[in-house]
Amino acid sequence: MVSEESQTLIKQPDDVDITSDWNYFLTHHDSEIHKIPHYFDLKQWTPNNVYRARVSHVFSPSHFWIVTLERELDCFHMYLHNFYTKNKDHYRVPISHIKKGMYSVAYTEGSYYRGRITNVPHQMCNKTWAFVYLLDFGYMAKVGLDDIYFFTKKLYRVPQFAIRATLAGIGPLNLINWSPEVVAHFCQLANARKILMVQIRQIDSINKTLIVRLAEYNYDTLQVEDVINQLVVDNMAKQLTMIDLKELKHLAKRRRAMGSRTKIKFRFLCPSFDDIEYAKFPDALVAIDYLRKMQDDSLFRDLTLKN
Repeated sequence: MVSEESQTLIKQPDDVDITSDWNYFLTHHDSEIHKIPHYFDLKQWTPNNVYRARVSHVFSPSHFWIVTLERELDCFHMYLHNFYTKNKDHYRVPISHIKKGMYSVAYTEGSYYRGRITNVPHQMCNKTWAFVYLLDFGYMAKVGLDDIYFFTKKLYRVPQFAIRATLAGIGPLNLINWSPEVVAHFCQLANARKILMVQIRQIDSINKTLIVRLAEYNYDTLQVEDVINQLVVDNMAKQLTMIDLKELKHLAKRRRAMGSRTKIKFRFLCPSFDDIEYAKFPDALVAIDYLRKMQDDSLFRDLTLKN
């Protein structure tokens, strides 16, 4: 009997070296050992400079991802689509090799994306899925195991496009957490199809995060519309004052006195970007959308009515 690996590698096209790519994958697929370079580290960021960018995904106003090389990402994304559409039968990862923490190309929503598997694949609705963090966009996708492919050698050298970002100087009205309504409103203001002006206010080199202001030029009114100002005007957020910061620090000290081990002073900055990217915390809007889809499913409705 021909093994899964052999079935993957037989009849390779003349213009690609599948065997070499497969062998490289076997020794470099572990994201804990082999790190793909990050565009954050390759750019000399300058405070107060303004850059063109697109917001690729939003977890909250304190946690979102931007892409400053939007044209380059579009070209790279087109390359992935063309290459894996042509060679997908040769680059599919055998199910026996799929594991948590593995780099892979994932096919989802009609396109191919570079990603990292964040969970041990599990069964849902009679199909086995993996959750994959999409490296160049900053969000999680649910992917069938037969839609997971191994990298070519070149893909390990292309820096991750998505850059962590947080809005500068604002917090939720309750100073505790961002509500789903506020997150949805911020998503509308920072629509992924828009090219925004991003002004860097601070640079967090340790966590590879940019603290920014976002703005859009309105060609109808000939005005620059600041996203932070709009959130405040819409009563969705508040500018943090020195009083707010002192209160937040006081609350943090009280929590530590009561035995809390958290090192983050401001609760709305939880969870960390690492926790989000490794799927330790669910995305609120994704979860709401998933529940809505479940409610629309006829089987789910039938089970609900019977109970």
